[in-house]
Amino acid sequence: MFVSTYGLVNLLLYRMKWVFISACLLSLLFVVDFLQPSPTLARTSGSPGGYSGSISEGRTCGTNGGCHGGGVTATNNILTSNIPESGYIPGMTYNINISFSEGTKTKYGFEVSAENATGIKQGVWSSLDNATKLLSNKNVTHTSTGAQFPGGTASWDITWEAPNNFSGPVTFSVVINAANGNNGSSGDKIYMEQVLVSGNVSSVLENPLSKVNLFPNPVSEYLNLSGVNSGTIIKIYDDRGRLVYEQTLLDEQQLNLASLTPGSYLLKLLANGYQKTSWIVKE
Repeated sequence: MFVSTYGLVNLLLYRMKWVFISACLLSLLFVVDFLQPSPTLARTSGSPGGYSGSISEGRTCGTNGGCHGGGVTATNNILTSNIPESGYIPGMTYNINISFSEGTKTKYGFEVSAENATGIKQGVWSSLDNATKLLSNKNVTHTSTGAQFPGGTASWDITWEAPNNFSGPVTFSVVINAANGNNGSSGDKIYMEQVLVSGNVSSVLENPLSKVNLFPNPVSEYLNLSGVNSGTIIKIYDDRGRLVYEQTLLDEQQLNLASLTPGSYLLKLLANGYQKTSWIVKE
């Protein structure tokens, strides 16, 4: 069949156009895939939340839909604290340490929760450094800074303020991910421990902060405090952990917070060794 030179040129140009378009599409797909974050690498900055194996969550990162699979191994002595054997005292703040080591592994992660027998979150967690962070579900997890342990032993320090009103025994549920560092979920080992602590009922009436109320919240200018004893110290921290306000209170006092910029703040009250922590919102 005879094909003119003009038609042959057009045919070649048509084919070259589709080869070019195909090459562009393949390049675009490669770039999108390259920029897509690895699910496993994303976890180095902390658990997404809800994987502590607690009563309300019912799963870990190795069970019931967890991204690592492979099950979970129950163990002991992951979580230690200075909570006395007689039980926690409502409103008191306790030091919690989470530690673990497995062979030569140097990458670890964790999530911890505190709940009562019905699965309601209890107390208030606080991070002491940039190795841990608070989650929106009121649990605590590691950060990317707190995921590397060249010495082979992972260790995180946090604090837990017991609930101001006695609510019965509290179960701490903690899950550890001992990662093998292959940038995937295979080969990682998941460990879990649950620690039950009781509440010291006899101490409830001794807490000088047990009847403190703060209102209104959110606050635009003046924050009212009732049930406060003279000499109570108040400290307010911004969302970066910086102290922005400190004062020794008098009975039944108003605080002028007009100078604070809008946002969320952590308010701490301290009296006779007790501590009460609350989040306030400045409008």
